[in-house]
Amino acid sequence: MEVEIVKFFQKISNSFHDVFFELITRMGEETFFLIIFAGLYICYNKFFAVKYTFYYLISVGINSLVKGIIRRPRPYEISSEIINRLPASNYSFPSGHTQGYFVQATMIMNEINVKSEREKLKITSLVCLSIFGLFVMISRLYWGQHFATDVIAGMMFGLTIPFVLDFLIGLIPKEWKNKLTEERIFFIIGVLCLIVTSVFIALEIGINFSSRKVYKFLGVLLAMSVGYFVDLKFIKYQPNQGWMWGIIKFFISTIVLVGMYLLLTLFIPVKGYFCFLVYFILGIMATIVLPLIFKLLIIVQFLKKK
Repeated sequence: MEVEIVKFFQKISNSFHDVFFELITRMGEETFFLIIFAGLYICYNKFFAVKYTFYYLISVGINSLVKGIIRRPRPYEISSEIINRLPASNYSFPSGHTQGYFVQATMIMNEINVKSEREKLKITSLVCLSIFGLFVMISRLYWGQHFATDVIAGMMFGLTIPFVLDFLIGLIPKEWKNKLTEERIFFIIGVLCLIVTSVFIALEIGINFSSRKVYKFLGVLLAMSVGYFVDLKFIKYQPNQGWMWGIIKFFISTIVLVGMYLLLTLFIPVKGYFCFLVYFILGIMATIVLPLIFKLLIIVQFLKKK
């Protein structure tokens, strides 16, 4: 039955759907996560951007763990009638793209519900995020990467994980939370990233170990730690300058990060520990370079008004 469902979606294949579903399926990948992280960090709230990063990273770890336990083959590995139309690795259950998207969507929706009193905004956000989520799920079937139960499970994990993590964090005693200041947290993050990256590179050289996804997150996390201390001591960037300016900043940030990614990949192979370098540079762009540019623009505007 599930094979037939995948075959049904593959039958609608054409050039338009190829472009559309490739763009949609990217919404569950690490590059999309980085763009949203940068948007939250630069345009909304730095603390929420950090929380968003950790929840997403924990979700990736849970997804990898469950896949390793279940070890379900991909649809194209089970049926020769299903075409493998995009590169994929690891196992099929649950869908990592779907889970990644819904973790992000759930966190953003929760934040909107908490911070906004506008019912129309809440309803519109819920509808839009749900529609995009449905398209992400369909895209994974369209490309022959997952079964229907894979994407449904990915959706359920993605919807559940943020609530479970919020609950667990709520159980931490207040005295512990008071001791974990922002400076200590980011210092620990930086040190751990350096240690783990060094170990991974040593394994890469010694026994040809490779995990692109791990390197990507290590690069972003280390950049986030470095960016925090640079901002704290020198830039002192404040994200909130109104919703219109926020939209402009997000648009500019997206163009810059995508452009920088494409430029870097012309000279640096996005594989092995080079992934760490690429995503560290992108993280520095998101946490230091872009905030500095936007702060300078705000200062220039202020001086012109005077």
